[in-house]
Amino acid sequence: MRILRYHYTNSYLIQSNDGWLMFDCDCAGTFAKLAKALKTEDISLGEVNYLLVSHFHPDHAGLAQTLKEMGVILLVMEEQRAFMHVQDAIYAKANDQQFKPILEKENLYLPCAQSRSFLAGLGLKGEVLRTPGHSEDSVSLILDGEAVFHGDLPPFAQAEAFQNPKISQSWTAIMAKQPVFAYAGHWPKIALATQSARISEIA
Repeated sequence: MRILRYHYTNSYLIQSNDGWLMFDCDCAGTFAKLAKALKTEDISLGEVNYLLVSHFHPDHAGLAQTLKEMGVILLVMEEQRAFMHVQDAIYAKANDQQFKPILEKENLYLPCAQSRSFLAGLGLKGEVLRTPGHSEDSVSLILDGEAVFHGDLPPFAQAEAFQNPKISQSWTAIMAKQPVFAYAGHWPKIALATQSARISEIA
């Protein structure tokens, strides 16, 4: 796994059997920074086969259409599909000429329930869970017994403070998969093993 920090948001590259799956990209206009970050990791864009975004906010999906045009397949969970254009109005208000709205064609649409078999085809053991709390379209990528990649879902240790049932329910679902580390959009990795005993407190 590689972590790319080239602007506001962490992008994660998970190695599959024939390339890389990217989790989250960054804002529109940051492609040159992404290309430089990839070069630093000695990875070509042509090796990045899929992009999965945690949610369709500008700092997590702003580059999605640009990457599609470069040959990366955008994986959209069916549970996210109605939210694909949330960022359009935000970029329009900012009059950002570098933003490209995500076209609905040529995406790979998949319900979360089928994500485990899809990932298995890439040589990965895991699944994608719907994890609302930060936004209704938020999803998290789980690698069995290893890690969760969860975008902007508030950290597990802070779930109680938000007093938001959706956040607590999402972390209950995540922790049931027993990930060891949590990787988020805007802060360093967090070890979850020492916090797992607290799962009953937020359930």
